Amino acid sequence: MALIKCTECGNMISDKSENCIYCGSPISISLKPSILCPECGTLMEETAEKCTKCGFPLSPKKQLECPECGEKVNEGTEECPECGFPFISSKEPIRCPECGKEVNEQSKNCPECGCPLETNESQESLLINCEACGNTISKWAEVCPHCGQKTVTKRKDEYSDNIIEFVIGLVTVIIFIFWFFKRCSI
Repeated sequence: MALIKCTECGNMISDKSENCIYCGSPISISLKPSILCPECGTLMEETAEKCTKCGFPLSPKKQLECPECGEKVNEGTEECPECGFPFISSKEPIRCPECGKEVNEQSKNCPECGCPLETNESQESLLINCEACGNTISKWAEVCPHCGQKTVTKRKDEYSDNIIEFVIGLVTVIIFIFWFFKRCSI
């Protein structure tokens, strides 16, 4: 079941309803390919150049995908007509650190690969620039999603450094314990 906006009162109702449960207006859904006006929610033919109710221009716009439900929506739409997810524009597009797909800043997971998304501050610490093309990618990516170039994975280096630090610390503690007990037994 999908929610649609009643063309008369503007309330969200089931697309399976024959009449609006709020105002009683009949719901007529065309079998032709249709779109919703991003401004008022009126359902109309996909070929319409402007909304038949409010006159909103429906010039061909870039289609974006809702990060929550996958619905295709026009760029500039304030919320998804399918699930109501709010689209908040940001100056810089946010990209998934794993696959590079552009995602909404409110998304918790990437709609393409499912990778959990971090906040902007912690996301920046997980990003590096690809040495081949210069695009921003995840520091864990083995291949740049933009140019296909294999990357130097820092994860292995950092993991090795952590093991070395741990072993040095452990050896230091063991030496101190032996020194302490040897000193106490004299």
